[in-house]
Amino acid sequence: MSRADAGRAPLGGDFALDPAILDGPIVQQPDAFFALDPDRTVIVDSGRSALRLAIAAAGLLGKTILLPDYLCGGIFFDVLESMRVRWRLFPVQDDLLPRAGALEALAGDADAVLTIDYFGLVSTAPLLDRLKQRYPALVTILDAVQDTYQARVRPVRPGVDFMMASFRKTFPVPDGGFLWSRTPVDQRAVPLAPSRRSSSDAWLAGALLKHGFAGGADGGARERAYLSAFEQAKRTFDGPPAGMSECSLEILRRLDLEAIAAARVANYRALASALRECRTLCPIVPVPGAGHVPLFLPVRVARGGRTACLEHLRARAIYCPVHWPRDARQGATEAASLTLHEDTFSLPVDQRLSAGDLARVTDALLAFDRKAA
Repeated sequence: MSRADAGRAPLGGDFALDPAILDGPIVQQPDAFFALDPDRTVIVDSGRSALRLAIAAAGLLGKTILLPDYLCGGIFFDVLESMRVRWRLFPVQDDLLPRAGALEALAGDADAVLTIDYFGLVSTAPLLDRLKQRYPALVTILDAVQDTYQARVRPVRPGVDFMMASFRKTFPVPDGGFLWSRTPVDQRAVPLAPSRRSSSDAWLAGALLKHGFAGGADGGARERAYLSAFEQAKRTFDGPPAGMSECSLEILRRLDLEAIAAARVANYRALASALRECRTLCPIVPVPGAGHVPLFLPVRVARGGRTACLEHLRARAIYCPVHWPRDARQGATEAASLTLHEDTFSLPVDQRLSAGDLARVTDALLAFDRKAA
Protein backbone atom coordinates (compact mmCIF):
# COMPACT_ATOMS: atom_id res chain seq x y z
CA MET A 1 0.00 0.00 0.00
CA SER A 2 1.36 3.39 -0.93
CA ARG A 3 2.02 6.03 1.75
CA ALA A 4 -0.79 8.14 0.34
CA ASP A 5 -3.28 5.27 0.71
CA ALA A 6 -2.02 3.83 3.99
CA GLY A 7 -4.29 6.03 6.09
CA ARG A 8 -7.39 5.64 3.94
CA ALA A 9 -10.40 3.61 4.95
CA PRO A 10 -10.75 0.38 2.96
CA LEU A 11 -13.29 0.37 0.15
CA GLY A 12 -15.31 -2.78 -0.55
CA GLY A 13 -15.51 -5.95 1.48
CA ASP A 14 -18.07 -6.73 4.17
CA PHE A 15 -20.37 -3.99 5.36
CA ALA A 16 -19.65 -1.97 8.47
CA LEU A 17 -22.56 -0.97 10.70
CA ASP A 18 -23.08 2.43 12.24
CA PRO A 19 -24.58 1.67 15.68
CA ALA A 20 -26.71 4.81 15.40
CA ILE A 21 -28.90 3.00 12.85
CA LEU A 22 -30.32 0.82 15.63
CA ASP A 23 -31.71 3.91 17.37
CA GLY A 24 -33.11 5.39 14.18
CA PRO A 25 -36.77 5.54 13.10
CA ILE A 26 -38.49 2.71 11.26
CA VAL A 27 -38.59 3.59 7.56
CA GLN A 28 -40.51 0.62 6.17
CA GLN A 29 -41.45 -2.99 6.80
CA PRO A 30 -39.32 -5.27 4.58
CA ASP A 31 -42.15 -7.68 3.73
CA ALA A 32 -44.29 -4.79 2.50
CA PHE A 33 -41.44 -3.08 0.65
CA PHE A 34 -40.53 -6.27 -1.25
CA ALA A 35 -44.19 -7.23 -1.73
CA LEU A 36 -43.70 -10.63 -0.10
CA ASP A 37 -46.87 -12.73 -0.11
CA PRO A 38 -46.90 -14.48 3.30
CA ASP A 39 -48.71 -17.48 1.81
CA ARG A 40 -45.98 -18.06 -0.77
CA THR A 41 -42.81 -16.80 0.92
CA VAL A 42 -40.47 -18.39 3.45
CA ILE A 43 -38.07 -15.98 5.19
CA VAL A 44 -34.63 -17.59 5.58
CA ASP A 45 -31.11 -16.70 6.67
CA SER A 46 -29.40 -17.03 3.27
CA GLY A 47 -29.71 -17.89 -0.40
CA ARG A 48 -28.13 -21.22 0.45
CA SER A 49 -31.01 -22.07 2.75
CA ALA A 50 -33.49 -20.97 0.09
CA LEU A 51 -31.81 -23.30 -2.42
CA ARG A 52 -32.03 -26.26 -0.03
CA LEU A 53 -35.71 -25.59 0.63
CA ALA A 54 -36.50 -25.24 -3.09
CA ILE A 55 -34.80 -28.55 -3.89
CA ALA A 56 -36.68 -30.30 -1.09
CA ALA A 57 -40.04 -28.75 -2.00
CA ALA A 58 -39.61 -29.69 -5.68
CA GLY A 59 -38.73 -33.30 -4.81
CA LEU A 60 -35.45 -33.25 -6.74
CA LEU A 61 -33.69 -35.99 -4.72
CA GLY A 62 -31.96 -38.28 -7.21
CA LYS A 63 -33.05 -36.11 -10.15
CA THR A 64 -31.22 -33.81 -12.58
CA ILE A 65 -31.06 -30.02 -12.53
CA LEU A 66 -29.58 -27.76 -15.20
CA LEU A 67 -27.21 -25.05 -13.94
CA PRO A 68 -25.37 -22.23 -15.73
CA ASP A 69 -21.68 -22.90 -16.37
CA TYR A 70 -20.81 -19.53 -14.79
CA LEU A 71 -21.51 -19.89 -11.06
CA CYS A 72 -20.10 -20.28 -7.56
CA GLY A 73 -19.41 -24.00 -7.58
CA GLY A 74 -18.40 -24.02 -3.93
CA ILE A 75 -22.02 -23.25 -2.98
CA PHE A 76 -24.10 -24.94 -5.67
CA PHE A 77 -22.16 -28.19 -6.03
CA ASP A 78 -21.77 -28.63 -2.27
CA VAL A 79 -25.52 -28.23 -1.72
CA LEU A 80 -26.48 -30.51 -4.60
CA GLU A 81 -24.03 -33.22 -3.60
CA SER A 82 -25.27 -33.16 -0.03
CA MET A 83 -28.86 -33.53 -1.27
CA ARG A 84 -27.98 -36.16 -3.90
CA VAL A 85 -29.07 -34.10 -6.89
CA ARG A 86 -27.33 -34.56 -10.24
CA TRP A 87 -26.48 -31.57 -12.42
CA ARG A 88 -25.66 -30.66 -15.98
CA LEU A 89 -24.34 -27.30 -17.14
CA PHE A 90 -25.64 -25.03 -19.88
CA PRO A 91 -23.56 -22.23 -21.45
CA VAL A 92 -23.71 -18.58 -20.40
CA GLN A 93 -22.82 -15.94 -22.98
CA ASP A 94 -20.46 -13.04 -22.42
CA ASP A 95 -23.50 -10.75 -21.91
CA LEU A 96 -24.42 -12.81 -18.81
CA LEU A 97 -27.50 -14.37 -20.39
CA PRO A 98 -27.94 -18.11 -21.03
CA ARG A 99 -27.49 -19.33 -24.58
CA ALA A 100 -31.17 -19.95 -25.10
CA GLY A 101 -30.94 -22.57 -27.84
CA ALA A 102 -28.48 -24.73 -25.92
CA LEU A 103 -30.55 -24.53 -22.74
CA GLU A 104 -33.78 -25.40 -24.54
CA ALA A 105 -32.09 -28.43 -26.13
CA LEU A 106 -31.03 -29.74 -22.70
CA ALA A 107 -34.28 -28.98 -20.90
CA GLY A 108 -36.23 -31.88 -22.42
CA ASP A 109 -34.08 -34.41 -20.56
CA ALA A 110 -33.92 -32.58 -17.20
CA ASP A 111 -36.17 -32.38 -14.17
CA ALA A 112 -35.35 -28.81 -13.20
CA VAL A 113 -33.47 -25.72 -14.33
CA LEU A 114 -31.92 -22.87 -12.33
CA THR A 115 -30.96 -19.55 -13.90
CA ILE A 116 -29.07 -16.67 -12.28
CA ASP A 117 -29.83 -12.99 -12.62
CA TYR A 118 -26.18 -11.94 -12.39
CA PHE A 119 -25.18 -8.82 -10.44
CA GLY A 120 -28.71 -7.38 -10.62
CA LEU A 121 -28.05 -6.57 -14.29
CA VAL A 122 -29.94 -9.17 -16.35
CA SER A 123 -33.31 -10.88 -16.19
CA THR A 124 -33.70 -14.55 -17.11
CA ALA A 125 -37.41 -14.78 -16.25
CA PRO A 126 -38.56 -14.37 -19.89
CA LEU A 127 -36.48 -17.40 -20.85
CA LEU A 128 -37.98 -19.41 -17.99
CA ASP A 129 -41.43 -18.41 -19.24
CA ARG A 130 -40.65 -19.95 -22.63
CA LEU A 131 -39.16 -23.09 -21.12
CA LYS A 132 -42.16 -23.61 -18.85
CA GLN A 133 -44.52 -23.22 -21.77
CA ARG A 134 -42.63 -25.85 -23.77
CA TYR A 135 -41.93 -28.21 -20.84
CA PRO A 136 -44.75 -27.79 -18.27
CA ALA A 137 -43.32 -30.45 -15.91
CA LEU A 138 -39.92 -28.75 -15.72
CA VAL A 139 -39.24 -27.20 -12.28
CA THR A 140 -37.93 -23.65 -12.76
CA ILE A 141 -35.85 -21.85 -10.11
CA LEU A 142 -34.85 -18.20 -10.48
CA ASP A 143 -31.75 -17.28 -8.47
CA ALA A 144 -32.22 -13.60 -7.67
CA VAL A 145 -29.73 -13.65 -4.78
CA GLN A 146 -27.76 -10.92 -6.60
CA ASP A 147 -30.92 -9.04 -7.55
CA THR A 148 -32.79 -8.55 -4.28
CA TYR A 149 -34.94 -5.71 -5.59
CA GLN A 150 -36.41 -7.93 -8.31
CA ALA A 151 -39.28 -9.07 -6.09
CA ARG A 152 -40.47 -5.47 -5.94
CA VAL A 153 -39.67 -3.86 -9.25
CA ARG A 154 -40.56 -6.77 -11.55
CA PRO A 155 -43.61 -8.99 -11.01
CA VAL A 156 -43.02 -12.71 -10.66
CA ARG A 157 -43.31 -14.30 -14.09
CA PRO A 158 -45.66 -17.16 -15.00
CA GLY A 159 -42.74 -19.45 -15.80
CA VAL A 160 -41.07 -19.23 -12.38
CA ASP A 161 -41.83 -21.94 -9.80
CA PHE A 162 -39.37 -20.73 -7.15
CA MET A 163 -37.40 -17.52 -6.65
CA MET A 164 -34.51 -17.11 -4.20
CA ALA A 165 -33.20 -13.82 -2.83
CA SER A 166 -30.71 -12.65 -0.22
CA PHE A 167 -30.75 -9.49 1.88
CA ARG A 168 -27.22 -9.86 3.21
CA LYS A 169 -25.65 -9.48 -0.23
CA THR A 170 -27.06 -5.98 -0.65
CA PHE A 171 -27.58 -4.55 2.83
CA PRO A 172 -25.56 -4.28 6.08
CA VAL A 173 -27.29 -7.19 7.85
CA PRO A 174 -25.88 -10.43 9.26
CA ASP A 175 -28.26 -12.71 7.38
CA GLY A 176 -31.61 -12.82 5.64
CA GLY A 177 -33.31 -13.72 2.42
CA PHE A 178 -36.38 -15.50 1.18
CA LEU A 179 -37.75 -18.26 -1.01
CA TRP A 180 -40.87 -17.47 -3.01
CA SER A 181 -42.97 -20.39 -4.23
CA ARG A 182 -45.70 -20.38 -6.86
CA THR A 183 -47.53 -22.98 -4.78
CA PRO A 184 -48.80 -21.77 -1.41
CA VAL A 185 -46.55 -22.79 1.46
CA ASP A 186 -47.61 -24.47 4.69
CA GLN A 187 -45.23 -22.61 7.00
CA ARG A 188 -45.68 -25.25 9.73
CA ALA A 189 -44.31 -27.94 7.43
CA VAL A 190 -41.16 -26.07 6.36
CA PRO A 191 -38.03 -27.70 7.88
CA LEU A 192 -36.56 -24.44 9.15
CA ALA A 193 -34.26 -24.19 12.16
CA PRO A 194 -34.29 -21.11 14.41
CA SER A 195 -32.04 -18.23 13.39
CA ARG A 196 -28.37 -18.74 14.14
CA ARG A 197 -27.65 -16.41 17.04
CA SER A 198 -23.92 -17.19 17.01
CA SER A 199 -23.72 -16.10 13.36
CA SER A 200 -25.54 -12.81 13.82
CA ASP A 201 -23.52 -12.03 16.96
CA ALA A 202 -20.24 -12.68 15.13
CA TRP A 203 -21.29 -10.51 12.17
CA LEU A 204 -22.45 -7.72 14.46
CA ALA A 205 -19.09 -7.73 16.24
CA GLY A 206 -17.24 -7.52 12.91
CA ALA A 207 -19.50 -4.83 11.47
CA LEU A 208 -19.21 -2.63 14.57
CA LEU A 209 -15.43 -3.06 14.67
CA LYS A 210 -15.19 -2.08 11.00
CA HIS A 211 -17.31 1.04 11.48
CA GLY A 212 -15.05 4.07 11.47
CA PHE A 213 -11.95 2.03 10.64
CA ALA A 214 -9.57 4.29 8.73
CA GLY A 215 -6.73 1.89 8.00
CA GLY A 216 -3.13 2.79 8.67
CA ALA A 217 -0.34 1.07 10.55
CA ASP A 218 -2.12 1.28 13.90
CA GLY A 219 -5.24 -0.52 12.67
CA GLY A 220 -3.81 -3.96 12.01
CA ALA A 221 -5.17 -5.66 15.11
CA ARG A 222 -8.61 -4.15 14.65
CA GLU A 223 -8.67 -5.14 10.99
CA ARG A 224 -7.71 -8.73 11.82
CA ALA A 225 -10.40 -8.84 14.49
CA TYR A 226 -13.25 -7.76 12.23
CA LEU A 227 -12.11 -9.99 9.35
CA SER A 228 -12.00 -12.96 11.74
CA ALA A 229 -15.51 -12.16 13.01
CA PHE A 230 -16.91 -11.97 9.48
CA GLU A 231 -15.34 -15.32 8.57
CA GLN A 232 -16.80 -16.92 11.69
CA ALA A 233 -20.26 -15.63 10.74
CA LYS A 234 -20.06 -17.00 7.20
CA ARG A 235 -19.09 -20.51 8.26
CA THR A 236 -22.47 -21.12 9.85
CA PHE A 237 -24.35 -20.89 6.52
CA ASP A 238 -23.22 -24.41 5.63
CA GLY A 239 -25.74 -25.84 8.11
CA PRO A 240 -29.40 -26.79 7.60
CA PRO A 241 -31.89 -24.10 6.50
CA ALA A 242 -32.58 -21.53 9.20
CA GLY A 243 -34.69 -18.44 9.72
CA MET A 244 -33.59 -14.82 9.57
CA SER A 245 -32.40 -13.14 12.75
CA GLU A 246 -34.28 -10.40 14.57
CA CYS A 247 -31.10 -8.34 14.28
CA SER A 248 -31.40 -8.31 10.47
CA LEU A 249 -35.08 -7.47 10.61
CA GLU A 250 -34.52 -4.51 12.92
CA ILE A 251 -31.75 -3.13 10.70
CA LEU A 252 -33.76 -3.59 7.48
CA ARG A 253 -36.68 -1.70 8.99
CA ARG A 254 -34.42 1.31 9.55
CA LEU A 255 -32.59 1.43 6.22
CA ASP A 256 -33.82 3.73 3.47
CA LEU A 257 -34.14 1.01 0.83
CA GLU A 258 -35.26 3.45 -1.89
CA ALA A 259 -32.17 5.63 -1.33
CA ILE A 260 -29.91 2.58 -1.35
CA ALA A 261 -31.26 1.49 -4.73
CA ALA A 262 -30.78 5.00 -6.18
CA ALA A 263 -27.20 5.20 -4.86
CA ARG A 264 -26.24 1.86 -6.37
CA VAL A 265 -27.59 2.82 -9.80
CA ALA A 266 -25.85 6.22 -9.71
CA ASN A 267 -22.53 4.73 -8.57
CA TYR A 268 -22.65 2.09 -11.27
CA ARG A 269 -23.29 4.66 -13.98
CA ALA A 270 -20.46 6.88 -12.73
CA LEU A 271 -17.85 4.11 -12.68
CA ALA A 272 -18.99 2.59 -15.97
CA SER A 273 -18.75 6.01 -17.59
CA ALA A 274 -15.21 6.50 -16.27
CA LEU A 275 -14.16 3.14 -17.72
CA ARG A 276 -14.96 4.34 -21.23
CA GLU A 277 -11.52 5.94 -21.25
CA CYS A 278 -9.81 2.62 -20.51
CA ARG A 279 -8.22 0.36 -23.10
CA THR A 280 -7.63 -2.67 -20.87
CA LEU A 281 -10.77 -2.60 -18.68
CA CYS A 282 -14.29 -3.05 -20.01
CA PRO A 283 -17.65 -3.25 -18.16
CA ILE A 284 -19.55 -6.40 -19.14
CA VAL A 285 -22.82 -4.45 -18.98
CA PRO A 286 -22.09 -0.75 -19.71
CA VAL A 287 -25.48 0.56 -18.54
CA PRO A 288 -27.91 -1.17 -16.14
CA GLY A 289 -31.34 -1.68 -17.64
CA ALA A 290 -34.46 0.09 -16.41
CA GLY A 291 -35.60 -1.31 -13.08
CA HIS A 292 -32.31 -3.06 -12.33
CA VAL A 293 -30.43 -2.35 -9.08
CA PRO A 294 -26.81 -3.51 -9.47
CA LEU A 295 -24.95 -5.52 -6.87
CA PHE A 296 -21.50 -4.94 -8.44
CA LEU A 297 -20.02 -3.66 -11.69
CA PRO A 298 -18.40 -6.68 -13.38
CA VAL A 299 -15.29 -5.73 -15.35
CA ARG A 300 -13.31 -7.73 -17.89
CA VAL A 301 -9.53 -7.21 -17.90
CA ALA A 302 -7.60 -7.61 -21.16
CA ARG A 303 -4.66 -9.95 -21.77
CA GLY A 304 -4.84 -11.92 -18.55
CA GLY A 305 -4.28 -8.83 -16.44
CA ARG A 306 -6.83 -9.53 -13.70
CA THR A 307 -4.34 -10.53 -11.00
CA ALA A 308 -2.17 -7.47 -11.63
CA CYS A 309 -5.21 -5.18 -11.58
CA LEU A 310 -6.51 -6.63 -8.31
CA GLU A 311 -3.07 -6.24 -6.73
CA HIS A 312 -2.92 -2.63 -7.95
CA LEU A 313 -6.30 -1.91 -6.33
CA ARG A 314 -5.49 -3.73 -3.08
CA ALA A 315 -2.32 -1.64 -2.74
CA ARG A 316 -4.69 1.34 -2.62
CA ALA A 317 -7.04 -0.30 -0.07
CA ILE A 318 -9.69 -1.01 -2.70
CA TYR A 319 -10.96 -4.57 -2.33
CA CYS A 320 -12.80 -6.21 -5.21
CA PRO A 321 -14.17 -9.76 -5.21
CA VAL A 322 -13.75 -12.30 -7.99
CA HIS A 323 -17.01 -13.87 -9.15
CA TRP A 324 -16.07 -16.69 -9.21
CA PRO A 325 -12.98 -18.89 -9.15
CA ARG A 326 -13.65 -21.99 -11.27
CA ASP A 327 -14.52 -25.19 -9.45
CA ALA A 328 -12.88 -28.41 -10.65
CA ARG A 329 -16.30 -30.09 -10.63
CA GLN A 330 -17.40 -27.86 -13.50
CA GLY A 331 -15.26 -29.82 -15.96
CA ALA A 332 -14.77 -28.32 -19.40
CA THR A 333 -16.68 -25.09 -20.00
CA GLU A 334 -17.18 -22.98 -23.10
CA ALA A 335 -15.04 -19.99 -23.97
CA ALA A 336 -17.49 -17.31 -22.81
CA SER A 337 -17.89 -18.65 -19.27
CA LEU A 338 -14.17 -19.42 -19.09
CA THR A 339 -13.48 -15.75 -19.82
CA LEU A 340 -16.00 -14.68 -17.18
CA HIS A 341 -14.36 -16.94 -14.60
CA GLU A 342 -10.75 -16.09 -15.45
CA ASP A 343 -10.67 -12.50 -16.72
CA THR A 344 -13.32 -10.61 -14.73
CA PHE A 345 -13.69 -9.13 -11.27
CA SER A 346 -16.35 -7.02 -9.55
CA LEU A 347 -16.10 -3.35 -8.67
CA PRO A 348 -18.06 -2.14 -5.63
CA VAL A 349 -20.92 0.23 -6.43
CA ASP A 350 -22.78 0.00 -3.14
CA GLN A 351 -24.39 2.71 -1.08
CA ARG A 352 -21.29 3.26 1.08
CA LEU A 353 -19.36 4.96 -1.70
CA SER A 354 -19.16 8.74 -1.61
CA ALA A 355 -18.20 10.99 -4.52
CA GLY A 356 -14.68 11.03 -3.13
CA ASP A 357 -14.60 7.22 -2.97
CA LEU A 358 -15.75 6.98 -6.60
CA ALA A 359 -13.01 9.40 -7.61
CA ARG A 360 -10.47 7.30 -5.72
CA VAL A 361 -11.57 4.10 -7.49
CA THR A 362 -11.62 5.87 -10.86
CA ASP A 363 -8.12 7.30 -10.38
CA ALA A 364 -6.79 3.87 -9.45
CA LEU A 365 -8.39 2.20 -12.49
CA LEU A 366 -7.12 4.85 -14.90
CA ALA A 367 -3.63 4.60 -13.43
CA PHE A 368 -3.63 0.84 -13.94
CA ASP A 369 -4.91 1.24 -17.49
CA ARG A 370 -2.15 3.69 -18.39
CA LYS A 371 0.46 1.31 -17.03
CA ALA A 372 -1.02 -1.82 -18.67
CA ALA A 373 -1.99 -0.43 -22.07
